[in-house]
Amino acid sequence: MMAFTLRDIFGDSNRCRVVEVFVENPECVFSEYEVSQLAEVKSGVVTHEYITDLICNDIVISYGHDGNIEVYKLNINNEVVRSLIKLNKAITAYWMNTIFEDCD
Repeated sequence: MMAFTLRDIFGDSNRCRVVEVFVENPECVFSEYEVSQLAEVKSGVVTHEYITDLICNDIVISYGHDGNIEVYKLNINNEVVRSLIKLNKAITAYWMNTIFEDCD
């Protein structure tokens, strides 16, 4: 099996899906609800737990509020985060090259 996403490499867990939402959109801010929808993860406690863990590990930061809803953003100042972004880009580039080679 060929790897196309972070999930393909690290396993299709809910936690990996949440991380992937942020890594694939490093400049965007999200509410917990938006993350749960994009990651296709049950909203509520599960998403809150994952985001709390990511904040504790300095992967994600609280970026204030949109109205009364807290929003979060990837911490692009973290070296691990920058490495995850590079890895995600490398996976995408490899996948795109493989597709075009198969078309020849």
